[in-house]
Amino acid sequence: MIGQVFSNRAQCHIYLGALSEGLEDADKCIELDPTFLKGYLRKAKVQLLMGNYEIALATYVEGLKCDPNNLEVLDGLRR
Repeated sequence: MIGQVFSNRAQCHIYLGALSEGLEDADKCIELDPTFLKGYLRKAKVQLLMGNYEIALATYVEGLKCDPNNLEVLDGLRR
């Protein structure tokens, strides 16, 4: 549950353009609950927006371990 709070706050930071804060919250979300997929999605989104494409790809791959059939993750891998 607490991981969800950090995931939501990461998304808010993304909307506000505060990417480094969003990345910190996404990392904290993953640290608190490594099985919560949205943490990986938020982290990869921030990494993409920061231009770190290879790192974002690795984050999506990590997210696949949580749910290998998730369409958001699969779509992120295709980009």
